Amino acid sequence: MNDPLAVRKMVTRHDLHYDFAPASFFEGIPLGNGEMGGMVFFAQDRLVLSLDRTDVWERRADQSLEPGMDFRKALQQAREGSFDPTSRLFDRNRPPDEIWGNKLPLGRVEWKLPAAPASCQARLALYEATFSLEVFFASGSLAIRGYLHACQNLVFLALESRGEVDLPRYQVSAPHLDEPGRKLMQVWNYPAPEYGERGADRYVTQVYSGDEKYVLCARSQASSPFRTTCAITTARGGAGEDLPAMAAAFLDERQEDPEKDAAQHTRWWADFWSRSQLSVPDSALERLWYMEIYKLGCNARPDGHPISIMGVWNPDTRIPPCYGDLHHNLETEMNYWPIFASNHIELALPLYDMLVRELPRFEANCREFFGWDGAHLPANMDIYGQGVGFLWFPWNLQMGVGAWLGQHFWLHYLYSGDRDFLRQLAWPYLEAVGRFWLGFLEADADGILHVPWSYSPEYDDVVRKGRDSAFDLALVRFLFSTIIEAAKVLELDEGTHAPYREALEQLAPLPVDESGIQVYAGRPLEYSHRHFSHLLAIHPLGFLNIEGSPEERDLIERSLTHLRQIGTGNWSGWSFPWMALIACRVQRPGTAHAMLRFYTDQVILPSSLQVSVDWRKTGFYTAEHGFINTLEAGFGAAAAIM
Repeated sequence: MNDPLAVRKMVTRHDLHYDFAPASFFEGIPLGNGEMGGMVFFAQDRLVLSLDRTDVWERRADQSLEPGMDFRKALQQAREGSFDPTSRLFDRNRPPDEIWGNKLPLGRVEWKLPAAPASCQARLALYEATFSLEVFFASGSLAIRGYLHACQNLVFLALESRGEVDLPRYQVSAPHLDEPGRKLMQVWNYPAPEYGERGADRYVTQVYSGDEKYVLCARSQASSPFRTTCAITTARGGAGEDLPAMAAAFLDERQEDPEKDAAQHTRWWADFWSRSQLSVPDSALERLWYMEIYKLGCNARPDGHPISIMGVWNPDTRIPPCYGDLHHNLETEMNYWPIFASNHIELALPLYDMLVRELPRFEANCREFFGWDGAHLPANMDIYGQGVGFLWFPWNLQMGVGAWLGQHFWLHYLYSGDRDFLRQLAWPYLEAVGRFWLGFLEADADGILHVPWSYSPEYDDVVRKGRDSAFDLALVRFLFSTIIEAAKVLELDEGTHAPYREALEQLAPLPVDESGIQVYAGRPLEYSHRHFSHLLAIHPLGFLNIEGSPEERDLIERSLTHLRQIGTGNWSGWSFPWMALIACRVQRPGTAHAMLRFYTDQVILPSSLQVSVDWRKTGFYTAEHGFINTLEAGFGAAAAIM
């Protein structure tokens, strides 16, 4: 659709409306530009703008390997059951008295209101990426409109008091951390945040990760007793830099031509929405798709950073759970699933660039621990390619993730036809990960190649692991097949891909029994589980499909029947979109629609965030932990709707 007015009309139909005052971060109005995010909500008698940046991380964690430990020793101990649980390599927990790698929260701006809101009307306009709200009190109301700039780290707000309500006072503050978060700041030896004022600016700075620092700065300017504007920015740099001065200079520039800034913001989002639109018979699913594509625009830029597990929306009340990282055992991949069909493939370029840039690091990992050439990626990493938690601990030894990320390189080539991308980025990455797997596979007496020590995310014991997981075997088959195909496209010498062809011919088949695809060889899916890692061959890899032989169709049928019989009790919020995608692959539209409607009607909050837990108490999926607002579920749902 090329008519901007028609596109705007279609997108605007799906604006997010609030007829209540969002009373928590998770209910708030989400804003973002790929590097900075904001969430607007109320905390009793305060209006809160919680801010986040994708590039603020604790990065001082010990990356060293414990003396005397390597892969062969770890494999031997795991097989014998003789490993030492006090060894970091076999300790699933993070020592509370050590620094570990983690995303960090930023801070907030608060406005003191005359009372808690009596009522509220608010709207998030998706096409313009702006919000407006009016909050009502006994003596009048306060109207606010604003946006987070698409191309600048700037939030602009306009406030107007009505009736006998005064314009609210504001303050900036460091994160409002819970008790565990405050204790960690002490263990990690963080200095207290520093507050200051310069002219009309109010700011807070925080030194973090030893020698880095960020600033949150706000400037308010009243044009009358009833109207004021507020411009807010963040910046990061070295601990010795005068970041408040940098923030002030930035806000000075923004004051010179605010209309120009607003027009630039509007143009960016108009171009974004021009790339794809969708219409489906189910209005709830159509609305969900537009909201998720908006969130994609809030979290990704072609020249930005890879999308992390919570993107630009980490609450400032806690140290982000799950390290706030790039979770490569599902979340990273699922975060990018909608970019292909929605015509936004450029949004994954920061992920590819980082993975290729950090290949020397990943190759050093492989040589240090495994003892051969290749690239080993930690399963959990920050946006700079460094393993979070600790590099050499159980969660980072999920072997298949490097191959899974390789699928995105290949999909980018298939959708773009860009041979330069294939030659310069995809091939170096795929071939380096392939070399890791050539060294990792273990031949039995008959010459069949097996995965000797693997982990099927996130099933059972990440410490002990298992043998021949369907997850890893499916990914190796995909990886080697893709390397062979890429070599042909690039017209490389036959010797380049001959080792992969030979290994592929000897690779062990998927482990199966009467219940379908097993999790590990000799071990079927024994209980309800959130992660369908054993079904990767069906989706997203797709080499086991209903277009195949009768035996393949029967294997798919047995696997999905067994999954249905075991039930959804231990599923997470993101399990439902993933199941919808699997159902789409095997042409079960009724199942796909039911899964997506359950996700839309029961899993997500009114703000569209999913929090990984059964907050409605439906009884159909997990309720064992607190709110963890991850992005992958919504993006997976958007992909399934397409």
